[in-house]
Amino acid sequence: MDRGNYVSRVERVRQIMSQRGLDVVIITYWPNLFYITGIVFGGFGNPMPLLIPLEGDPTFVSPLGFYQMVRDNYPFLNAEKVSINETPWRKVKSILEEWGVASGKIGIESRHITSVQRDILRELLPKSEFEDCSDIVESIRMVKSEEELKCIRKACEITDEVYEVIMEDILKPGKTELEVSREIVCALIEKGGEERIFPLYTGASFYPQVRFGINTVYTSVRSTNKKCSQGDIILVDYGAVYGGYCADITRAAVVGSPTEKQKKIFEHVQSLLDKTLQIIKPGIKAAEVYNFVCKELKKEGMLKYFIGHRPGHGIGIESWERPYLSPNDFTTIKPNMTLAVEPGIYIWEEGGFGIRLEDNVLVTEKGVENLTKCPKELKVIL
Repeated sequence: MDRGNYVSRVERVRQIMSQRGLDVVIITYWPNLFYITGIVFGGFGNPMPLLIPLEGDPTFVSPLGFYQMVRDNYPFLNAEKVSINETPWRKVKSILEEWGVASGKIGIESRHITSVQRDILRELLPKSEFEDCSDIVESIRMVKSEEELKCIRKACEITDEVYEVIMEDILKPGKTELEVSREIVCALIEKGGEERIFPLYTGASFYPQVRFGINTVYTSVRSTNKKCSQGDIILVDYGAVYGGYCADITRAAVVGSPTEKQKKIFEHVQSLLDKTLQIIKPGIKAAEVYNFVCKELKKEGMLKYFIGHRPGHGIGIESWERPYLSPNDFTTIKPNMTLAVEPGIYIWEEGGFGIRLEDNVLVTEKGVENLTKCPKELKVIL
């Protein structure tokens, strides 16, 4: 992060503040703090608020042990220190009083602070009017700069390289989901994966989700001690992180020769992913992409096996961020957005399994550029 990027991003926040009539916003969510300031922090204790006034220099409220690092590494950032025993909110109050906005309209990231912290702010600033500003920085983050895209491209390249390692060296009958997850993290680090900003992971953009057999029906769950057995479908959902930016892909495999049913479902999902990528372009709404996936599944008589798992989301500083390809997200897709597109079919009946494929794409002026180059095949593990 240099001063030019910092100033530019602060000004974009201020444009939205002006439209909403906000006197100041208080940024506390670490991905948003990293986006604006470039600060990387290795632990999470008391909030470290960044105060951005409509006019004047923003101020970062830092604990004493972190303050000197900020001064040495981020000289463009005005910082105020508080001791480990102090609440940062009293310092926030004094700064706002000094700025003359203690009774103004204040934006807070309500989705990312606790109810206790909100109550403290209201008690300290009883004359202030508070408004949720959680979406301000997150909306700016959706459209990536060229500098950000370089990091995302590199994260995708590392992820592609690790695919070959997973399929040729890591996946073996008899291993557990957790064993495979750990080995994927090691492979990501070895290939150049770096530290993620929040939550804190090393090498991986999230802890890899590896599922065997019936566990492939379950979405968004941790890997378990289930062992890989003959006939199992395998789903591997993982991604590298580079420069603080994430990749997130899913690939499928099968132990031994696939059944006709497994091949058929895989082909359905493979075709659905390709069709979905073809309709994504500037101007389409995120919800329209979701509706398209549902319509295609209904045509194939597969809609009941969709189970409401959204078919995609944004990627960037977080591996799951706006926009979300969900029925209630009406965000207009724009050039330089980066998306993870992941339709799936999940057959929960006895002997069932799930298939999901996920690619990372960059939205261009005419459609998408697929940043994921590794094969989309039902890999046979022997």
